[in-house]
Amino acid sequence: MSLWVIFTLAAAALQTLRFMLQKQLRGTGLSTGGATFARFLFAAPVACGLAAAGFALTGAALPVPGPGFWAHVALGAICQIVATSFTVTLFTMRNFAVGIAFTKTETVQVAGFSALLLGEPVSALGWAAILTGFAGVLLLSRAPVAGARLFGRAALYGVLAGALFGLSAIGYRGSTLALQPLPFLLRALLALAAATVIQTLLMAIWL
Repeated sequence: MSLWVIFTLAAAALQTLRFMLQKQLRGTGLSTGGATFARFLFAAPVACGLAAAGFALTGAALPVPGPGFWAHVALGAICQIVATSFTVTLFTMRNFAVGIAFTKTETVQVAGFSALLLGEPVSALGWAAILTGFAGVLLLSRAPVAGARLFGRAALYGVLAGALFGLSAIGYRGSTLALQPLPFLLRALLALAAATVIQTLLMAIWL
């Protein structure tokens, strides 16, 4: 199995667990901002520690990131904050599952953003797979009650969250490309550490 497949499956499982825990936080009476902040506040020290350990173990020199890196990582960080806020808001809605399903339109949206912003086109076979997944999202989102609205407020929040998560992914992709020729894992760890620190600072100021 390819390494990217393993990472993708692990990320999907951990994302589901994170959403579940954030839903519980929101259910305890924590505000949307507070439940969103918790994600970044606890992630930042872990991300920074992993990045420091990665550079220490490999002996690689810590680079001095340029403006391109900071612009992309800031884009990713800010879009992820707002997307997470939309997702946490979905926790308070009765049709939570519909909204969460619509966040998965991120795959279609990120493919478009990638082609437009990074010049990385998707193959015809890739588009076929993505659109098949999108059709699955629509089928899963169908309300069980006859005549129920599909594109309600939860769906709107879900699509917006998906779009912002897509832009966030593009920002992080651009930030890691700006750190070449470092090994991919060190680039990812450094971008993650920078993003979570930015997110923690911005959310602390906001709150």
